[in-house]
Amino acid sequence: MPVWVAASLPASGGLRRAARWDGIFPVQVPQRIVDGAAVTALDWAEWWLSPPDFVAVKAELASLRTAIRPFDVVAGGRVAHRPAAEARAHVAAYAAAGASWWCEWVDEASGTFDASLAAIERGPPR
Repeated sequence: MPVWVAASLPASGGLRRAARWDGIFPVQVPQRIVDGAAVTALDWAEWWLSPPDFVAVKAELASLRTAIRPFDVVAGGRVAHRPAAEARAHVAAYAAAGASWWCEWVDEASGTFDASLAAIERGPPR
């Protein structure tokens, strides 16, 4: 079973640890939090990397990895609420940037249970 290591960028410790394992699930800590601002509410979309960020993460990992075995780079976000064609294009941009897996965010906010179930029933954006 592959082991994916989470990495909270811009700190580099998670990248170094992940390079020794089987994959990485990186997130980007919002700059306002890095700067020490008080957080009253989280917008999780702020934490997801963009496709160009994935290119940079993969380049950094290439310089850190010594193993030849397969390595997964996991993208995350929320596309289930988007029209199918838009969701496919969004996920495809991450695949083109080197992401090998997509992890769909299921919101824990009030009122999202039914929307999450409907997204699961629709299946992945193919």
